[in-house]
Amino acid sequence: MRQVIALFDEYQSKENAKHVIRSMKENARQGFWNGSRPPLGYSSVEAERRGARVKKKLAVDPVEAEIVRLIFRLFLEGDGGSGPKGLKAIASWLNERGYTTRTGGRWGTGRIHSLLSNPVYAGRQRFNVKDSRTYRLKAASEHVYCDAPAIIGNDLFDRVQALMKSRNPRVNPPR
Repeated sequence: MRQVIALFDEYQSKENAKHVIRSMKENARQGFWNGSRPPLGYSSVEAERRGARVKKKLAVDPVEAEIVRLIFRLFLEGDGGSGPKGLKAIASWLNERGYTTRTGGRWGTGRIHSLLSNPVYAGRQRFNVKDSRTYRLKAASEHVYCDAPAIIGNDLFDRVQALMKSRNPRVNPPR
């Protein structure tokens, strides 16, 4: 009897998971933020209420947005004395000058790379990118995109992506 009840519980849990991910995808298609911590440079603000539910959207945080613009500028142009900087150079430059992450930590190459490759900064919010259990990337056809307030321009984001692709050590060997 316990095994039969366990099978029903397992089935019900899988059905609930399907309904939740479907609802979250639709929420993202409508331009709402599904929760979690927003990317650096953004905050989530109440957009509307539907009964007891509060729907939130991303809004630009002016203080953090300046750090994001600085990182993009350092990657493309540098600090004025050395030319374009790489990920390690940007992280050390920010750490030397006392810039910290949102949580007060030090900058690292992984954090800089994810910031530079996130399309939300160009105005395209992305949802359903990774599997929540395995953290593996999902197929591009499963990603959900909607508009978000842009911190940098689309052309600037495309230039950064092209430069990152040309600097990729898997594509182009190091000097």
